[in-house]
Amino acid sequence: MMAALSTAVFAGINFTVTIRGVLVVMVAVSILMGSVWLLLSTNLGVRVGTLMALTGLFGWITIMSTVWWIFGIGWRGADPSWKTVDIVRGGDLSRSSVEVARELPNNILPSETAYDFVKNSSSAAAIKEYASPIPADQLQGLTPDEAAKKSADWDLRNSIVTLSEVKAVDKTIIDQAIKDGTIQLGGWRLSSTAQSGEAVASATAELINEGIFATADDFKVLDTFDRGGKPRLPDSPNRWDRIKHYVGNSLRIKHPIRYAIVQVEQVKPKVAGLGEAPPRPEADPAKPVMSVIMKRDLGNRRFKPAMVCISALLLFSACAYLLHLRDKQSMANRAAIVKR
Repeated sequence: MMAALSTAVFAGINFTVTIRGVLVVMVAVSILMGSVWLLLSTNLGVRVGTLMALTGLFGWITIMSTVWWIFGIGWRGADPSWKTVDIVRGGDLSRSSVEVARELPNNILPSETAYDFVKNSSSAAAIKEYASPIPADQLQGLTPDEAAKKSADWDLRNSIVTLSEVKAVDKTIIDQAIKDGTIQLGGWRLSSTAQSGEAVASATAELINEGIFATADDFKVLDTFDRGGKPRLPDSPNRWDRIKHYVGNSLRIKHPIRYAIVQVEQVKPKVAGLGEAPPRPEADPAKPVMSVIMKRDLGNRRFKPAMVCISALLLFSACAYLLHLRDKQSMANRAAIVKR
């Protein structure tokens, strides 16, 4: 039985992962630390040479881990990420278990869509991007049927635009609408598509892992909101604003809780024709809006390098102190010989 168990254990050891890793560590220690230890031991003796080699090793680890600690590199802990705390199905945020999420209105544009909002705005950039006819150069060389499909797809692209997409083009019209009260956010901030990439990716993974949707093609991301976190720079900040913001956030001991809400909606089922590009995803208004509520986890990126740095510093100090005691003892012995 022991022979069978030993065979199973050795059969489970992979050469590439296990044995090669052990050999690499042994060779590295033998060449790097071992060569220094051999040189010092042959000149100073095994005891003192070993102590000096260990002191140098722990000193080097202290310097290396200090760099890791400062820049958050090397052997580090978990990076900051978004953690899902609630998923509201049905579009009614008042049923959320997160209190601050209930303050976001269910419909931030009660009387119009984002497309209507763009058409009625005075932003040339937003109108050019989402409320203008298709450029003529995109229809050149197409048959009438192909041109009609291309134009219809362009119009669909404009009509299903979201406020987050609009803010990515021109944030001033969103800011002005919030200031005028046209858009009601209940204390939340609307995030542009450029600002919400990580939150959207986390929400997408959560929806798929929970089995709510099979793939990311089954739903369309609508708008993304965030709230809390550290204070941000004001629009058009001056030098004093930047100094105050940097110093204030650097001296802040506690990190304010930050939340994000990503709203998605199931898309209409469409089938691509043979040889055609995949159809543009279009949210189905008959389906409920789903809100993924997430909380920012700051992680512990610098915890591991900090522990390595502190541990190596203590060991370095202990070895250096032993060397200091050895020097004092050696000087005392020499002084005693001279007196005799």
